[in-house]
Amino acid sequence: MDFKRWILINGSISAGLVLILALLVFFTGRDIARRADLIRSQRRDLALQLQVFESLVSLRSGAERADKLLPSIQGILPAKEQLIEFPKKMELAAKSNQLGFGFRFDAETGGTDKEPGTDSFILTSYGRYQNFTKFLKFIEDSKYFVGFNSFDLNRRAENNFEILIKGKVFSQ
Repeated sequence: MDFKRWILINGSISAGLVLILALLVFFTGRDIARRADLIRSQRRDLALQLQVFESLVSLRSGAERADKLLPSIQGILPAKEQLIEFPKKMELAAKSNQLGFGFRFDAETGGTDKEPGTDSFILTSYGRYQNFTKFLKFIEDSKYFVGFNSFDLNRRAENNFEILIKGKVFSQ
C-alpha cells in the first residue's frame, strides 16, 4: 500500500505540475500574442508618423523654393495701376470680334507678400457664339491673368447669344 500511495502522490504531483506548466505556457503565449499585436500597431503608427514627417519636410522645401520664385512670378502679374487698361482692351477685343460689350469692376482685394491682388468684374456681351469663342481666346492669350467664377450664356436669337461673365483679374 505504501507503494500505491507513493505512486498516487507522485502521479498527482506530476499531473498538477504538468497542469500548472500547461496553464503557464497558455497564459504566457496569450500575453506574447497581445504584446506582438501591440508592437505591430506601434510599428504602423511609427510608419505613418514617418510618412507625415517626410511629407512635412517635402512641403517645407517646396515652400522655400516657392518663396524664392515668388518675386519673379509677381513680376509677371501687371501692376494694380495697369488694370485701368483691362476694360479698354476687353472692349477693343469684343468690338473687333463683332460683339456688344459692357464692363464694370466690382470688388477689389489688395495683394499681400504671399498672394496677388484681385479685382472682381462683371462683363456682359452679346453676339454670335463663334465670335464669343474668339473673344475668350483673346482673353486667354492676353497679358492678364483672369479667373472666371461664372458664365451665363443665353440664346437670344437664332445664332445670337447674350453672355454674362463674373470673374477676377489678378495683379501685384
